[in-house]
Amino acid sequence: AYVNLGVIFKELGKSKDAEASLLKSIQYNPSFGEAYLNLGYLLMSKNQLDQALFNFKKAQENKIDTKECLAAIGNVLLSQGKYNEGIRNLREGEGSIIFDLDLGISKI
Repeated sequence: AYVNLGVIFKELGKSKDAEASLLKSIQYNPSFGEAYLNLGYLLMSKNQLDQALFNFKKAQENKIDTKECLAAIGNVLLSQGKYNEGIRNLREGEGSIIFDLDLGISKI
């Protein structure tokens, strides 16, 4: 329930409430990968890349869809300027990426 509430708060633009709900979910169940995944997306949207990366890796450890986690990890690494590692993770996760010289790198 706290994960769902966190997602709703995020959609409403209430990032502090969203983060509190997601953290409460993790507190109740530290192996609930979906909470880590959603927290990672929230933190990434706030440009807290190190924390987002940590949470995406925790989601992966807790058996959340490996492809989605790898793609999310890849996007964080690209945002951090770690291009080779980011591209590798994106390719493993999504299977392919698009290179656009004007817009940069984006995932499919």
